[in-house]
Amino acid sequence: MKFSYKLLKKIYPGVGSKKEITTDLTMGLFEVDDVLSDSLDIKVLPNRFSDAASHYGIARELGALKGKKIVFPKEDLGQDLGDKLKVEIKDKKGCFRYIGVVMEVENSESSPAYIKEVLEDCGLRPINLVVDVMNYAMLLTGQPMHAFDYEKVAKGGRKLAEKEIIVRRAKKGEKIETLDGKKMELGEDVLVIADVDGPLAIAGIKGGKRAEVNEKTKKIIIEAASFNQEVIYKVAKKIGITTDASIRFSHNLSSELASFGMSEAIKILKKEAKGKEGVILDVYPKKEKKKEIIFDLEKFKNFTGIDISLAEISKKLELLGFSARKKSAHILGVTTLVFRNDVENFIDLAEEVVRLYGIYKIEKQPLEKMILSEKEEKIISFKEEAKDILSGLGLDEVYNYSFYGKNVGENFVELANPAAEDKRFLRESLLALLRKNVLDNFRFFSEVKIFEVGKVFSWDKNEILEKTNLGIAVAAKKASVFFKMKGILEEFFRKIGVAEVEFKEEKEELLVLYEGNKIGRVFEENLNGSGEKVSLAEICLDNLSGSAFSLKKFEEIVKYPSVVRDVSFLVDDSIRAEKIFGVLKKEEKGEVKSISLIDFYEGKNLGNKKSMTLRINMQSGKRSLTDEEAGEMVKKIVEVLKSNFRAEIR
Repeated sequence: MKFSYKLLKKIYPGVGSKKEITTDLTMGLFEVDDVLSDSLDIKVLPNRFSDAASHYGIARELGALKGKKIVFPKEDLGQDLGDKLKVEIKDKKGCFRYIGVVMEVENSESSPAYIKEVLEDCGLRPINLVVDVMNYAMLLTGQPMHAFDYEKVAKGGRKLAEKEIIVRRAKKGEKIETLDGKKMELGEDVLVIADVDGPLAIAGIKGGKRAEVNEKTKKIIIEAASFNQEVIYKVAKKIGITTDASIRFSHNLSSELASFGMSEAIKILKKEAKGKEGVILDVYPKKEKKKEIIFDLEKFKNFTGIDISLAEISKKLELLGFSARKKSAHILGVTTLVFRNDVENFIDLAEEVVRLYGIYKIEKQPLEKMILSEKEEKIISFKEEAKDILSGLGLDEVYNYSFYGKNVGENFVELANPAAEDKRFLRESLLALLRKNVLDNFRFFSEVKIFEVGKVFSWDKNEILEKTNLGIAVAAKKASVFFKMKGILEEFFRKIGVAEVEFKEEKEELLVLYEGNKIGRVFEENLNGSGEKVSLAEICLDNLSGSAFSLKKFEEIVKYPSVVRDVSFLVDDSIRAEKIFGVLKKEEKGEVKSISLIDFYEGKNLGNKKSMTLRINMQSGKRSLTDEEAGEMVKKIVEVLKSNFRAEIR
């Protein structure tokens, strides 16, 4: 944002040279991008537009950095005299305050040199005295202003008011011609300033041609208003018009700026255009209130490590326009400026004190430990360990955007201000983009094994839930990879030390359960109608981070050898492996240590059957098992397979 060095020096003669301003602002507030002639390009932060996107605001900051308090001019709007003007705010959610002032002006032609110079320094083109004063007042105070030609505004429909200004949403089919000659039809979501005949301006964005001020104008209605930042931002983006006013209103300006801006505009018009105000009307349904924040000196010292007195802190805050009242030996009650809507709590105040104290004065000290809560450290550590394990299992990590261009879920979250149309929705699942990753990689590889750890978002009643999920995609050309996926998950859970995870068959997918609660799912599907199969899994890691990698209880290694037997059999292809293992799990007891699937085959030569091979691991902690004993255990498992699944032993 461009600022005029001449105007800053006029407000505060002690600002120093342009080089000094650049150094002071860069060290204590904002970066200065460039200095050209009498123009300074200052990067005002988005949360500081309300107080610092103005010459008075920057002058106050420069004064505070130098220990000088800049006193703002007093607001003087006079008394409300509303017999010639009526203002009605029909959309109170879109407009919080509207000040209308009727003035007679003798001169509305060319502006004096000092106004033109400031406008040009700030990248604005001088037009005529009235319009230039509106822009000059905006540069001074940060409040966008607008002026209508009084005679071109339609007479009001009320007896008491000669002219009527209405703030409302546009009606269906309403049109406007803007000051630059652009004609457009307005949507019903567009906030307008209107008279009884229709729109006069697009509120907070652009004035209309119908009530344009020119060199012949002798009577004007000046507008200083406060609009909803979200409304202005959305409309400006929708209609494709960006102006100085729309940029400022999109950054949550304080409603109190309206009276400050109006007061300055009136003073300048009285001086330069011999203006005389006849009507002042201020419609302000819900006034902004100042708030008090408790400032604890001991808390500040612990937080920053700076040893400073309460009196010095009070002085620094007052330089910024705050008022501070001592409540006890180490407590201040600080009343904020309404312009400073970025200051909400003790931490914000502490930042202001540190800024004026000088960050460069704080002595460097090594950190004793990471500045993270124990919970945050554990979650971060768990995610990194999980990634290492999956990489060790032969999977490649991918990174995808958290956005979609269209709704792909039931509880999707739509962004209020998307950066682009293809980034309008937050993802509810990792799987849609993993599926696309598989398709992209299939052009180069016959097998794809990938994973992603990332955030997913969804609505839960009126709150947005944010969870960390693990998504895995495994695919191979002309092959089923479902059991490979299951094996990856089983090994992953084993390595993170979570043995209580179960798989439960439900319809065409497996539910992943932990302590009886669903934490994910696994399923297989055709890949984009190509006939290729992809196995997909998504697990919520938030539910596992508390239990993973916990201390394990080690048992003494059994000194007697284990006995391993393999059993191959045929079963109907309609019987899911999970159902078989659900039954066999009951047999994993005593000296039967584990039963696992080591081979699987299905093909046309088997008809409606499929072949499976199980590996049975048996071991005793007291003695070596004999072949006969192992044979009896295997025989019992075979009987279970036959009785429950009509298995044909091969």
